[in-house]
Amino acid sequence: MVTNPHDNRGLGWRAWRRSRGARRAAVAALLAAILGPVALIALPKLASRTGQVEQSLDPWTSLSESCDTVPTRETCSAITDGVHTWRYALLRSRNRTAETVLVDLGGPGIALLSGAANLGAFAANFSMLSERYNLLFIEEPWVTQELPQGCESALAAHYRHLRNQVAAVNDSAPDVAQTCQLAWRPGLQPNQPVANRDWGFDPATYADLVMAIIRMNHVNLKGFVGHSWGSMRLAYLLNGASDEAEGISLAWSVLVRPFPVGVDGEALISEQATILEREFGAVEAIAPTAVASRSLPVTLFDQLSAVVELGYSDERYVKERSRRIIQGEAVAEIGTLSDEYWQRFGRDSLSPARLAEWQEVCSTTQPPTGANKKIRSVADLLASRFAACDRIPLHREIEATTAGKACIVTASNDSVTPQLLIRNTYQRASPEATWVESTERQHGSFDGLSECLEVVL
Repeated sequence: MVTNPHDNRGLGWRAWRRSRGARRAAVAALLAAILGPVALIALPKLASRTGQVEQSLDPWTSLSESCDTVPTRETCSAITDGVHTWRYALLRSRNRTAETVLVDLGGPGIALLSGAANLGAFAANFSMLSERYNLLFIEEPWVTQELPQGCESALAAHYRHLRNQVAAVNDSAPDVAQTCQLAWRPGLQPNQPVANRDWGFDPATYADLVMAIIRMNHVNLKGFVGHSWGSMRLAYLLNGASDEAEGISLAWSVLVRPFPVGVDGEALISEQATILEREFGAVEAIAPTAVASRSLPVTLFDQLSAVVELGYSDERYVKERSRRIIQGEAVAEIGTLSDEYWQRFGRDSLSPARLAEWQEVCSTTQPPTGANKKIRSVADLLASRFAACDRIPLHREIEATTAGKACIVTASNDSVTPQLLIRNTYQRASPEATWVESTERQHGSFDGLSECLEVVL
């Protein structure tokens, strides 16, 4: 069970995964930073400062006090347009330069400045990048957003509903989209703590945000590195509705295991399920089993979730543990993997990171038919991730793209962003791109990035 809703693992199309021991250490460090048990509703309200901001600050102004709203373990700066506030880290190159690269580690649902991502280590590991450029990382808004009234209960009800779908189908899923204010387009969300505030990034205004940060820090945007869902953020940047998108010109871009922008949910789930079955075989369904260390019994729902979670796990763990998970023998471990996949905390609560995932994924990816149905297989489990999408408007103008000299990394055994779909998408969108193939299974791997940097720099 996750003990902190801001645990930086992300959801769905997550950016990276550490070994299981390292992740547990990251959770402990984050808990220490927050100084106590989960207290999401008690977080300071950005809304309480909104009136002051509107009176004293012009649009796109620095607001460093926002870095104290939720404690960070990374370099933190913040910018406001007078209503919204976003946090970011700008890691300056030790070789003085104005040239800057936007780095997106994916998501949605990552608390980027919590310390678990270790941005400094990223810069050190890819010194050919950090010695030449400043690195810009932007945090998703959900981290500092207060939940609307009733949202936490709606998240718990939604999770219970999904768990029950392995026993009997119930077509009337809880309306989490309306209760948590996901059912309206930005600017039309009543009673938001901060007007127009999103949980994830808004495709229509993302370029405005990026360019405001660039101008405020007197730097130039030169390139882009995106992992997993980072490909979608590049699409926001270059072909979103914002006027700023027309003025952005990048010299190069690298996409590592990118989400295939424009793919529909049916095709995505089919290919993901195919890879998982090829890699691990058929699931031997577990009977509901009580586990002393877990408040909920371990069921087929948890076992199917654990199988999907294996795609985010490191190779050694998969080799040692996957057989017993598929066969239903490692019951306690199945429960743990399921909780990590859904990012459950408490008894049946879900992290608010889920809201960022739904807001971005549901608004850019056509949901599969029958997302809210009886869960019998891995494919059904994958489809259930879209069960909250019905009332979330779909942006249809987002198209796959690269910028400048491009390089793309794929892996044939990555079950999160399937190689076949990536190639089908980007061979059309970027026919001149260089391709690098990684042999590592783990979706969070950055294997291949160095080779791509050698190509584009």
